[in-house]
Amino acid sequence: MPTLSRFGLLAIAASLLTACSPKQHQPITTGISFITQAPDYLLEDSSRTDSKRYARKNTVNWLSHQYRVATRKAADNNAAYIAFYSDQLRDRPVLTPAFSYVTAMVSGDRLGPDSETGVAEHAILASNIDFGMTQSSADVFAYNPNKARADVFEQQEANESIAYLSLIKQTHSEQDAPPAGDLAVLAHSVDRLATQGRNKIVLLSQYDAQYNTLITEQIKGLDVLISAGEISHVAIEHNTCLATFVHTGVNWQTLYIAFDAEGNILQCSF
Repeated sequence: MPTLSRFGLLAIAASLLTACSPKQHQPITTGISFITQAPDYLLEDSSRTDSKRYARKNTVNWLSHQYRVATRKAADNNAAYIAFYSDQLRDRPVLTPAFSYVTAMVSGDRLGPDSETGVAEHAILASNIDFGMTQSSADVFAYNPNKARADVFEQQEANESIAYLSLIKQTHSEQDAPPAGDLAVLAHSVDRLATQGRNKIVLLSQYDAQYNTLITEQIKGLDVLISAGEISHVAIEHNTCLATFVHTGVNWQTLYIAFDAEGNILQCSF
């Protein structure tokens, strides 16, 4: 075989090997806020405990201000930032924008100068919900029966990707544990992400923190599990960060998570 041909074949082989090689990941730090209820002073009549509506303008201003403050603080910490909203208190009105699933929020700058709030709902996460034929929007990330797994929402920062899934509670009782079927769907989805080389996976749960151990026992490979409760708390158990956000607060909390290149957690704290 002529020398030139051998070099050509070697070059092609090297190119194919490079294309098939696993992606080289980089360290990344991100801040995450998980808002589950607006403060009572934003109610239309905050003096009445039975008031069932938020004042829209004040609520929109609160959302926009808190998002900008949290984004600036994250930038000061050399961190990316993302916020999620999920209405979980059944006896209170739904915050604007209103979704009972988990909603990813991004800067209105990405939506153009006509954005009303400066903060907008970007995507709905409902990983254990099958919407069937109604799941037609590109901004809905739910269970996909055609793939037998959930579509994943991704935060792209500096050529790195953080995958987000949600566990939606479909009952009203606080004592209801996550159904085995929902956990199986998410476990399969996380397994698929791992086989694709994703090494940063976050699950946002609408269930009480008392079920965190059950969830992590059934869903292997989670890097972060986020829930909401009466007090904030962070712990790392079996290489998974378990973070609980306070339900209601005037100011948003931000959870800072630092991943190394292998996806291991170096920091997980408020």
